[in-house]
Amino acid sequence: VVMVTTKSGKPGRTKISVNYTQKFGTISNTLPQLNRREADIMANTVVSYSSKDQFAWRGTDTDSVNMANTTSNFYQDMITQTAVTSQLNLSASGGSEKLRYTASLGHTYDKGIVLNSLNQRSNARIKTDYQPNDVLRLSTNVALTYTDTDAIDEGNVFYNATRRMPQTWIYYPTDGAYVGTWASYPNTGKRNPILELNERHD
Repeated sequence: VVMVTTKSGKPGRTKISVNYTQKFGTISNTLPQLNRREADIMANTVVSYSSKDQFAWRGTDTDSVNMANTTSNFYQDMITQTAVTSQLNLSASGGSEKLRYTASLGHTYDKGIVLNSLNQRSNARIKTDYQPNDVLRLSTNVALTYTDTDAIDEGNVFYNATRRMPQTWIYYPTDGAYVGTWASYPNTGKRNPILELNERHD
């Protein structure tokens, strides 16, 4: 059996301690990914038009405002962010010869590298020791913790992001609604990673 105890305050003045730390993080490496034109060439090579000019995948469509001709998403940039971890701890301790106390409050804010991944935790603890004589000693030790987490399946999100073609729309230009699972080649069955991140809240 392992018992974890909190130190009691010492007689004398109340001692107050404040500690704050903040850390930042970014993704260290990304996977190579095709741009729109490279994806067009690749897609043209795998279809059964062996005699077709590989640079003619889009045919004669040169419409510069057509999203199919201008979209080139680098999903790994779109699904990541700068991670921020902030931690604040406050504590107070003190007492007299008969009564000693220790109290602490803490809060941790942890925004992950993947978009919308977040973990927040708040905790409070108070301990008192009262010893009116050499025979009797009364102690209290109370701890409270609250956690709020938006857990993201990072592996699944990156898996879909690296499989989805860069020219595939993120949203429909008509109403701004997110495109879900693309139903046509070469993106059949590949989910929109931005939609998945923005709609998932655990």
